This record gives sequence, structure tokens and C-alpha cells, in this order.
Amino acid sequence: MWKNYLTIIIRNIRNHRLYSLINVVGLSVGLTSCGLILLWIQHETKYDQHHLNGDRIYRVLRQVKNKTTGDSYFSNGTLGPVGPALKADFPEIKAMTRIFTGSSWVQYKDKGFREKFWVADGSFLDVFTFPLLKGDRQALLKHPSSVVVTETVARKYFGNENPIGKVITVEDRYTGGDYEIVGILKDLPSQSTLRFAFLTFTVSSSPFMQHVWEVWRKSSFRPVKTYLLLSEGTSSADLERKLPDFTTRYFDPETRANTTYHLQPFRRIYLYSYSDYGIAGGGEITYIYLFAAIGTLILLIACANFMNLATARSAKRAREVGIRKTVGAHKGQLINQFFSESLFISFLSLLFSISLIELVLPVFEQFVGIDLHFGVSELLIMIILTVLMGFIAGSYPAFFLSSFQPIQVLGGKHSHTLKGVRMREVLIVFQFCVSIAFIICTGVVYQQLNYIKNKKLGFNKDMVVMMPLFARDRSLTSKYELIKQEFLKHPNIHRATASHTSLGYGGGRELVIPEGFDGEEVRMRFLAVDEDFLDTFEIDVIAGRNLNKDIASDSTNAFILNETAIKQLGWKDPIGKQFTWPLRPHHGTVIGVVRDFHLRSLHEEIEPIFICKWQEKWNWLSVKIGRENISSTMDFMESKWKQFIPNRPFESWFLSESLEGFYLKEIKIFSVLEIFTLLASFVACMGLFGLANFSVEQRIKEIGIRKVLGANLADILKLLSKEFLKLIAVAYVLALPLAYYAGEQWLQNFAYRINQSILVFIIGAVSGIIVTLLIVGYQAGKAWSEDPVKMLRQE
Repeated sequence: MWKNYLTIIIRNIRNHRLYSLINVVGLSVGLTSCGLILLWIQHETKYDQHHLNGDRIYRVLRQVKNKTTGDSYFSNGTLGPVGPALKADFPEIKAMTRIFTGSSWVQYKDKGFREKFWVADGSFLDVFTFPLLKGDRQALLKHPSSVVVTETVARKYFGNENPIGKVITVEDRYTGGDYEIVGILKDLPSQSTLRFAFLTFTVSSSPFMQHVWEVWRKSSFRPVKTYLLLSEGTSSADLERKLPDFTTRYFDPETRANTTYHLQPFRRIYLYSYSDYGIAGGGEITYIYLFAAIGTLILLIACANFMNLATARSAKRAREVGIRKTVGAHKGQLINQFFSESLFISFLSLLFSISLIELVLPVFEQFVGIDLHFGVSELLIMIILTVLMGFIAGSYPAFFLSSFQPIQVLGGKHSHTLKGVRMREVLIVFQFCVSIAFIICTGVVYQQLNYIKNKKLGFNKDMVVMMPLFARDRSLTSKYELIKQEFLKHPNIHRATASHTSLGYGGGRELVIPEGFDGEEVRMRFLAVDEDFLDTFEIDVIAGRNLNKDIASDSTNAFILNETAIKQLGWKDPIGKQFTWPLRPHHGTVIGVVRDFHLRSLHEEIEPIFICKWQEKWNWLSVKIGRENISSTMDFMESKWKQFIPNRPFESWFLSESLEGFYLKEIKIFSVLEIFTLLASFVACMGLFGLANFSVEQRIKEIGIRKVLGANLADILKLLSKEFLKLIAVAYVLALPLAYYAGEQWLQNFAYRINQSILVFIIGAVSGIIVTLLIVGYQAGKAWSEDPVKMLRQE
């Protein structure tokens, strides 16, 4: 029986090569799309799964309420002493570790690179699973100024030499010093949210780190991330309910009123941080759902092609069904036969899709920016998908074709049933509804990215070169003025300035006491700069004045606020208002107001900002250059840098390129969405091509008669396309609300966003019409070119 099925299948493929090709190509593309998306989803959902106790690890979060506005935000930063206090107060916490993350310049002999240099508690390796390949764990904790390094980084610095005992120099104002390598960690898995090159468990050599680790300070500066390992059987929800009592014991009344602590499951950090708490986590569960839906829809479009073409050719299969039933075949056998056909086509498509995946995987990896591997487990999932696809694609044709009655079909009374026609129409509408929605959504993403690229940020980012001043030797900052003046001697260098943070990356939130608030503290972001900062970045002063180096009090007692800060404080005449920053501590005066500018990315709203001069905080040198002779200008700056700071490598990059990094995720999403939109449209168009070809075959005599009676090509095109254009119109109407809703959901990720343009929706409609006319026009033209006599003779 199965041999007979196979014979029939091969014969049908040979007799209907075009339709078989459309089915195989469509299903292959659908499976390939699903396979690529499957690889990406598997990669994204396996983050932090390598930790043995990962299900019991939690990150401590703070929810902070803004008393002035009533809004709140979540932060993963805590004070250093919070972790030890939690461990001491709650016996259900088995272990605790704190992490201070940073990027530092690491030097060994003539090799130097910027690396992720982290500080952690000695319990770090008890909480997390990072195997130690070389070194003694106990010795790590006892050895002063010791550090462990990952194996790949060790090879980068030391080649095949044993790195144990080697001394590296770290240039950083917080963690700088000489460190001896006492251990090598196995390379971190690519799917780890904790990514570092060097890790030290000592803070004794840094007064700053000792202060951060040990002091309860009333400040918004909370640079420590705290992780807890709970004992087995401990309920995190029960522990979290006890945290308000912890806050009461350790914090002042004002902090207690505005701060709530939460526990975030460690394995949810990567995918769920943004959706749960509005904190960047690296990935987003929303995109997992999005691309899973895209892969499924593309596969369903391919299945719809199979169903459409199978039911469209029902008349040609009807006689076969009638004969088989006459000679004794029952309905179940016919259903098995048609399912066998769809499964055969599906597995044939699987073979092509596996080859396609291997072929395009390197290109896809470049788009998503990660390394993927197609292995046995992925193959098994693909086989399951293929079987499922075969049953979905073959379900309707199997039951539809097997229901034909022998007397009717053998008597020539069978025609295309209304049921079959309606089903084809539904499937065409579904295919183009999805394709048009994809086109519209891709257009929305493109417009938002274009908006981000061209939006005025309140400052001029173009042609600004950034150079880090992170150094434990404060003489580097003290040499800043000398370097600056040397730079400005070059005719292509227009301005230079220093600041504690790079624009776009934002300053920390600090507590300040403005005049008229009766000692009540308000949270604002701060920016420590020199007198040339506003002019270098062309930030407008709209009231008062800029900082002036000739006015001594400006170095300590002058503050400039942005428009949002003035609005929040409710000041009508801010110039001359008293302003206190307890952290320094300094009492000062507001000397100016600047127009709002984006200190952080467009994902976030502009917050209240205060600007002041604080030379000890300067971390960045920003140089504005002209567009001419860029290469020679960079060479000049490097030569001057080496002249004045010979022991420190010259690092530089353009601010505009750095700011683009905030939107890499969206750019990648657009690229991938663009690819799958094209694939979905391609599969749908192939199906339309097959149906248009079938429509011409069925109406070939009518076309011949019309041609004899004087109809021209336009008349034939109108005849054939009218039915399809109606279906495209229905698909468009259905796609509109779906695409609009999807676009709105995605745009909510941005504080500054576009309003969806009607142009994108028009493009979606026009695309559907043009594609339909081109496909049907090709078939109409091919039919028109035939001899009418031959057309009228066809059966």
C-alpha cells in the first residue's frame, strides 16, 4: 500500500511540477525561517542556566519614589553594606555577594587593553558557578591585591606562559593599582549576564572601595549590585515581605518612605528585567514572543499555499478519487494517501531547509550579533515541526478531496464547490493580511529609527571625539588644561572640554536641597563639567549665564539647571536661588538655566539635571574637530597625548558612533524583521503566482473567446485580477488594526517616538496592489500571447 502511495506521489510531482515547486520552495522557506528563529530563541532563553543554584539566586532591587512627581523607578544599585546586613538579619539567606562593575585600562608590559575589571566579595564563587581552572580558592581571599582572569583574556596578555604570579597594572581612579594574578577561571559562557575579564576579591588597596563596601551613606550613588543565594526551600515571596522591616532598621525616615526593596530571580534578569522593572537586561521577552509569532506565521503562510493549490486542483484529482472509491478504497485510505503526499513534500522541504540554514547561518549570525549552532537537538525539533507542518498543510486537502462522491465525479458533475472556493479565499486573505502587516510594522520600525537618528538632542553630537580620563593617577586630570591648550593650537580643533560622564550615558541621580523646600531633598541627575562644556556641545543657555573660570566661586558654588528641573521645582525666577548639594557638601547659587537636552538615550524621558564644576570628577575629555583632515587631526592629538602622558595609551572614538550603541538592539530587530518580512511576502507571492496560473488554466477558453471578440490585454488583466484585488483589499482592512496595535506596543519602549504615519499604511496597500497586478499581469500576458485557436482546443 505504501509503495503504491509513493508511486502516486512521485507521479503527481512529475505531472504538476510548477505547483510542486511552489510547495517545496514555500515550505522550505517557512522551515528555514522557523529554524533560524528557533536557534535565536534557544540562545536567548538559555541565559544564566549554567549556574548550579541559579533557581535560588536573586538580585536585590530598589524601587524609589520621586516625592515631587509621585513617579517611581527601579534600580539594581544598592549601598555596599546592604548585602552583609541582609545576610546577618535573615537566616534563610545562605550566601551573599556584592559586585562593583567597571571598565579599566589594564597594562602588562607592552600590552594594554580596556577590560571589564570587577570587584566582588569572596563568596562570589559560592553564589555563582564559574569553575576555577588554576589557583586555590582559599588563597584568593587571603592574598592582598590579587585578581583572577578568564582563560581567553589570559592568553591575550600572556600567550602560552603561565599567568599565575604575573603582575598587571590597572589604571582606574576607583580600583587602580598593581594586582597579582592568582587564578584562572574557565571562559564565561556566551549566555551569561555576568561578563568580566578580571575579578578581584580585595578592596583593601582602595580607600574608595572600602568606603563603598562599608559605609551607609545618604546618597543616590549606589554603585554596588547585590545578589543573594537563598537556602533550599526558602520562599522568595516570604522573604520579600520582610524587607520593609529591614528598611526600617537601617534607613532614615525619608528613605524608608520612598524606597522599597524587591528580589528579582536571577534567571529572569536577561529577558524580563525591562518588562518587569523597566531596567535594561540585555534581552527582552517581548522579542521572543514577536519572532516566535513571525516564524509561526511564515510557516502557516507556506501551509496555506499547499492547501490552496491542493484544493484549486481538486477537479483534476476528483476523477482519481472517484475511481479509487469505485474499486473499494474507503475514505480513511484516501485521507492517508493525501496526508502521505503532504508529509512527503514536507520532508523533502526539510532536506532543502537544512541546507539553506547551513548556508545562511553565518549571515544571520552577523545580523543578530551572536554565534549560533545547529545541532542534533535543533534537528529533532525541526523534524517535529515538519511532521506538524505536514499534517496542517495536508489536513484540509485530505478531508476535502476524500469527501468527493464517485457518481458525481465520474459522471462529470463535479465542479469547484463553494466550500473549496471560500476556503481558498480565506487562506489568500490570511496570507496577505500577515504580509501587509509585516510590511507596515517594518515601516514603523524604520521611521522610528530614522527619527532617532535625526532627532535634535539639545546638543551637537557631530564631530566630537571622546577620550577617557579614567586614571588612578590624578595628575592625568591635572594635566587636562595643558593638553587642552595644546590641542586647541591645531587649526582643525575648535573646542575642548571635560566632564564626569559622556553625554548619552547620563549622570547618577543625586539628592539636592533647593531653596523653598524647607530642607526637603529632591532627586536630580548631575553633570560635572568645565566652563567650555556648554559651548563645545552647543547647549543653549536660556537664562542667566554659563560657568566662568575667572569667577572663583563658580568652581564650588555655582549651579546651572535645565528646563525640566525648573518646571519640577516650580521656580518662575530661578537665577539667584539657593541650591545645596549635600554630597560635596556645598551651598551654592543657581547662575543659569539651559534648554533641555538628552543626557540619556531616547528610551528615557529628560529628567531634572543640575550642572556644576567639579574637577576631581572629570572622567572624559571631549574635543570638537572640523570635518577636514580628520586623520591628520587624530594623529596630532595622539602625538600630543603621548608627549604629555607617555605612560598612558591614547584612546578615542566619536560620540555620534557611541550614541548609536544605545539603539543596536532596535537596529538588529529592524534588520531581522526586514528579512522575515521579505520571506513572508515571497512565500505569499509564490502562492498567488500558483493560484493565478491555475485561474488562467481554468479560464483559458474564456480568455480565447474574449481575445477573438476583440478584448485587449488590459481587459484580460482586469478580468483575472478583479477577484484577487478584492481579497487583497479585505486583507489590507484586517491588517490595519493589527499592524497599528503592534506598532504602538513597540513604540512604547521609547519616551520619544513618532506618531504612526499614514504613509506607511498607504505603502502597505500599494505594495499589495502592485504585487498582485505584476503577478496576475505576468500570467495574463503569457495567456494573451497564446494562439486563440490552441486556447479554444484545450480541455
